[in-house]
Amino acid sequence: MLEQELKNIWQNSPQKEIVKFEKSKLLIDLNHDINKFEKSIKNRDRREIVAAIIVIIVFIYYAYSYSHLLAKIGAIIICLASVFIIYQLKKVQKFKKPVDLTLSMKKQLIETRIYITKEMKLSDNILYWYILPLSLGMVVFIMGLNMSLNRLLINIPIFILINIGAYILNKQTVKKKFLP
Repeated sequence: MLEQELKNIWQNSPQKEIVKFEKSKLLIDLNHDINKFEKSIKNRDRREIVAAIIVIIVFIYYAYSYSHLLAKIGAIIICLASVFIIYQLKKVQKFKKPVDLTLSMKKQLIETRIYITKEMKLSDNILYWYILPLSLGMVVFIMGLNMSLNRLLINIPIFILINIGAYILNKQTVKKKFLP
């Protein structure tokens, strides 16, 4: 009998379900989520820019103090890669539009989607604009240091693991934050 009642309820249910929502509550929730997302992006950018500036300062010192030409070239490549990282982060920030209440909700959502899409592409393509330029500089720099084989066998795997970790974390961020 229970099965027949369920079938009747199913067959008598309306074809289109009417969804009711409060527009103000929806806007508040949306604004909260966007602010939380933007805060996390701003913190990431701040961290990366500070790290890039520290890397630039340290490797300018190395370029000046080391005598081997290959180490100097590697240090300069790392400095240029760090400047490029800062440029990439700032370039995407230009797509972040302030909230403009004169625009329609649809237009604001479109602008937000454009910004989020740019941020997603930035995180998704970290291999090309972040990892490879720094890795190239590090390889050249390490080659110029004339390290012993033991030190190379310790330093290179650590460097590779850090790069793999950064790559995996950014891919997970794209899956968890951007795609949903």
